[in-house]
Amino acid sequence: MSHLLALLAVQHVPTYGGAVENCFTPPRVHTTSQVIYVKGSGGLEIHCSADDCPFGWNETLDVDAVFRDEVDQSTYSLFIGCGGCVATADPIVIAPVQLNGYQPAVIEPFTQTRYSSVFPKHLRKYNASGIHPSVCDQGHITIRLVDFMNRTGEHEAAIVWGAVIGLAETFTFEELMLFPVFVLRNHGDTWNEQGWTFWATLFIFAPLTIMLWRSCLTSCGFSVLRSMPVTMKFEKGRRRPVVLWRPENPRVALYEIAVIAFVAVMLEEFIHLNIAAQGVEPGSEYWVGLLVVILFSNGLPLWQVLTSWGAIEYKRPDPDLRVLGNCRHRYWTCAGSSLWAPWEFLFGFSYFLLFGSGFYLGPTMICLAALVRMGELSRRGKPERARPTYRVRFEVVDRTKRDGSEKGAPETAALLEREGEDERPGLYLPA
Repeated sequence: MSHLLALLAVQHVPTYGGAVENCFTPPRVHTTSQVIYVKGSGGLEIHCSADDCPFGWNETLDVDAVFRDEVDQSTYSLFIGCGGCVATADPIVIAPVQLNGYQPAVIEPFTQTRYSSVFPKHLRKYNASGIHPSVCDQGHITIRLVDFMNRTGEHEAAIVWGAVIGLAETFTFEELMLFPVFVLRNHGDTWNEQGWTFWATLFIFAPLTIMLWRSCLTSCGFSVLRSMPVTMKFEKGRRRPVVLWRPENPRVALYEIAVIAFVAVMLEEFIHLNIAAQGVEPGSEYWVGLLVVILFSNGLPLWQVLTSWGAIEYKRPDPDLRVLGNCRHRYWTCAGSSLWAPWEFLFGFSYFLLFGSGFYLGPTMICLAALVRMGELSRRGKPERARPTYRVRFEVVDRTKRDGSEKGAPETAALLEREGEDERPGLYLPA
């Protein structure tokens, strides 16, 4: 727990885009830990004049500059102190920081990125006396980088870096809700520059993973949850399959989408966690990212979805007399009840605030399923009608005219029948 709290203490409120010439003003008070993501020259500035300054003249400010890549430090200059960061308006009036290499790379487990600071931890401080009006007439304090763009090879593009101000870790409700946006932006163009992986996991890797898992369980003799109401089976002596169609509870489709969403997020974050871990000795940050952010934050709602889905099919009337069996029976009965709807909605909404769990899609499907379940309250206490199963049977038939004078050519027809009842086909279609 102490490791987790320590890691939470170094998380930053991020700021992206919308700046003048890559010069940002932090959106929160300077004591709140914030990172300004920048590519190339630019940085952050805070207005501070004799009449209007958010901190005291002798206050010690927490500052830092972090970099994605360990680029040649002779190809840029870093400035911290008096001045602004709009290149066309703010002159450079202080000497650059003397740089001496990079600190060991650190994995950021909550957004699955990696960064290196240019300062040892004890030097990530700045005394505000350096911007007192008696020694600074610029009216700002800045963390500013000037990129000379004179590199060649793999680092010839603009430097990807972050200007950090503050140390206190607090998130507003809005920022917690925006966590999936922060994660995806950092996976994409802002930092990792691998934004394509999310779409691949959502539409390819996650569905394939679910399909393979179902196939493995089925081959081992286990029954699995499926959202498709249509199945096919081959009967002995028939060349064409028999198609079975069974109407499903509308919540099933929502649960299926939720499963895909949570599995996709786990795969997406696992991919980027290992991208960030390349060349880094795995430490507590890696395991927090894997166990807490990926497995717990998505595994817990995934478990809820699967049990709520399974409870639809749970029909056992009497509990198991053993303690564990009795508890299991009570849970399944409760999870399948329409009275569970308010709790399902509450839990679903809470996942919007759980480290980006399900990237909005998963929690939304849980909340929608809860609303559908609320509609089931009107049927509570009434005898449940068994859901019928229909079968489509393919047969070769001879068609004749009504008067029987001529016989048409044989053709294959699809006959829709209600399974278990001796009745005429409900639908006749040429196949």
